[in-house]
Amino acid sequence: MPLIALVYPAVKDLEKRAMEAGASRCLTLDSLTARELHAAIASVMLEEKAESQQEKEQEEIEVERALSNEASAQRMAKIELVSHALNNLLCVISAYADLLADQVAGPEPAVRSIGEIKKAAKSASDLMRHLR
Repeated sequence: MPLIALVYPAVKDLEKRAMEAGASRCLTLDSLTARELHAAIASVMLEEKAESQQEKEQEEIEVERALSNEASAQRMAKIELVSHALNNLLCVISAYADLLADQVAGPEPAVRSIGEIKKAAKSASDLMRHLR
């Protein structure tokens, strides 16, 4: 709440003490006029309104920043989740390719296909590690 202190100029440091105590303005009693009082009140009200607006804008910025950080953290969590799931899938593909390779022998096309599956799984796994 704005406070306008009326001070008597003969009292030493009264204006300074009033400002330290929280006064928004100090007006001396010996030169006080209605116009000066009105101008001081209007000035203090404008300053309070500006400070209030500035605080409101700062709060909005902080809320936006917090929301942005939260959204960023959620995106990162989703990326980590997808990355983990893809790595698991690549491990399963590679393991099944190894099992099939043990069961199929010879120069059959199946052996070459299994080799290609293993190479593709390894390439995808390397790519996933590189993207992290």
